[in-house]
Amino acid sequence: MVYKVVISKATYDATSGALADKNKIFDSSLNHLKTFSSGSFSRSLADAALTTVTIAHNLNYRPLSIAYFTESGDTSKYKITMSGAPTVAPARYSVSDVNVSMYCNTTNTYFKLCNYAGVTRTITVKYEIFYEGV
Repeated sequence: MVYKVVISKATYDATSGALADKNKIFDSSLNHLKTFSSGSFSRSLADAALTTVTIAHNLNYRPLSIAYFTESGDTSKYKITMSGAPTVAPARYSVSDVNVSMYCNTTNTYFKLCNYAGVTRTITVKYEIFYEGV
């Protein structure tokens, strides 16, 4: 017998076999993102400085990656950036004086950190790299 976990929205019966997908919060029978690796790092950058941090994954394809970043220890204002499968250009980045953009190739995830705040800033990045699999 195969079991699954279903969590429904309030007022909906999760044990109902006829529960519509739109009324589910979670269904373990569906394919979900799976974490390959996660971590964090911090870099101090002077004004107008750029640096790239490379994290190896060696998955042999370009994985989905997501990162949250903040500057100078302000943990109340995390910004988000993520990468799908671009080859060289960043997928998304935050519009700010301090930016983190990221992109992936088949072996690495690259984080480009930029500081144009006028003063030295410390950028802290928390990231997660996902993999395809069952």
